[in-house]
Amino acid sequence: MYTPIYAGERRQSLIGFFAINVHWIEIGGNPDRIDRHLHGGAAAALHQAVVEGEPIEEVYRIIENNTRMPLELMGDIAAQLAGCLLGRDLTAELADKIRHRDLRARVELILDQSEAAARAFIAAMPDGIYATETYLDNDRSGDTPVPIKVKVIVAGDELTVDYSELAGQAKGPINSGYFGGGQTTARVAFKIFAGRGRDGQ
Repeated sequence: MYTPIYAGERRQSLIGFFAINVHWIEIGGNPDRIDRHLHGGAAAALHQAVVEGEPIEEVYRIIENNTRMPLELMGDIAAQLAGCLLGRDLTAELADKIRHRDLRARVELILDQSEAAARAFIAAMPDGIYATETYLDNDRSGDTPVPIKVKVIVAGDELTVDYSELAGQAKGPINSGYFGGGQTTARVAFKIFAGRGRDGQ
C-alpha cells in the first residue's frame, strides 16, 4: 500500500511516496471469482482503494470476499492504511521543516553511504564462487523433492546471487517471481549476513 507525499506551503510538490509492505492473511479465494469481479468493471480501480480520503467499497469487497478470514484481514488493511497515512503526514512535516529539496539531498546521501558500506563489506570477502544446495520435501502437490541450488559470486566490490540452477516451475503453490521472490530473498540474506559481519558474529 502506498500514498503520494506532497510538501510545500500548499502541498503542491510531489516529493515521493510512502509505502507499507505486508503479507495479507489467508488470501485463498477462487481465482475465477476474482476474475469475474475484475472484468465486471473494477479493474481500473483495483490499485486505488482510497480516493480523497474515502474508500472505494467495490475494491474492499473484492478483497473481503476472497479471503477465508475477512474480519482479521480487513482489520490488518485498516491498520496498514492508518500507518501509511501517518507516515505520509510525518514525512511531509519533516520535508517542510528542513525544506523538501534538502530532504531529497539527505536521502540521496543516505543511499550513497549505504552503497559504499555494502561495497566495502563485499570487497573484504575473498573473490570466488560460493555454492550450496538443499531441497524442499515437496511442492505441496506431490512427494517429489524440489532441489534448491544457489551460487554467490564475489568479484571485487560486487556480489551476484545466481539462481539459474533452481528447480523449474512447480505444479504446487510455491512458485515465486523475480521481484517478490528472488530479489527479495537475496537482499534479505545479504542484509542478515552483513549485519552479523558488522557485529562480529
